[in-house]
Amino acid sequence: MANKKIAVGNFKGGVGKTLISYLLYKHFPEDYELMQSDLDAVNSDVLHITDFEDFKRKGNEIREILSKKNLIIDTGGFLDDLQTYFFKKSDLIIIPLFLDSINIKRTFLFIKYILNEEINKENILVVINKFKKEQQRTKNDFVNYVKENYNISNFFTLNDYKSYQKVLDEDVNLFNKFYYKTPAEQLKKLNNTIKNILGE
Repeated sequence: MANKKIAVGNFKGGVGKTLISYLLYKHFPEDYELMQSDLDAVNSDVLHITDFEDFKRKGNEIREILSKKNLIIDTGGFLDDLQTYFFKKSDLIIIPLFLDSINIKRTFLFIKYILNEEINKENILVVINKFKKEQQRTKNDFVNYVKENYNISNFFTLNDYKSYQKVLDEDVNLFNKFYYKTPAEQLKKLNNTIKNILGE
C-alpha cells in the first residue's frame, strides 16, 4: 500500500526512537524511507528537519514527500507544532519506552496527548524496548494499565540485543548474518505486527 506514514515518538528522550526508526528503515520489507524531525539525525535519506522554522522553510518539500512516499518519521523527544503535525499525518504511531518509573510516567503523558489529538487508538503501537526477563511483572502491570485506562491493545516487546545498536552504529543488516538469527526473527515479528496494523 502506498504513502504509509509511521511516526516513532515519545515525550521521553533516550528510549530508542532513533534506534527503532533505523531498525525498521533497514529491515522493513517494503520501500520505506527515513525522515527525521529530530536534532539527533543519523541517516535520513529523505529529509532532516531541525525545528519548526526549518519546517516552514521546507514546507512545500515536506508536503510533497508526505504525499508520495512510504515514510518512517523519527520525531524528537519534545512537543511542538511540527511533531504534532507528523503525528496527525501518520497511519501508525510507535511509542517506545523502557520499563522504569520515569519512562512509564512520561509515556502515560504522551499517550494522553496523542488521544487528545483524536488519534485512532488502533493506530498506536507501544513497543517495550530493551526488555529483560526480570521485568515481566512490571511489563504485565504496565500493559494491563494501558489496556484498561486508554483502551490501547497493540503492544510489542523488543529484547535487549546488542546487535540492534550495531545496526545504528555500523549499518549492519541483521538479515544477512546467521549469528543474528534470533534478533532478526524478532524484528521480522515486529515488521509483521506493523503490517497487520497498517492493513498491508
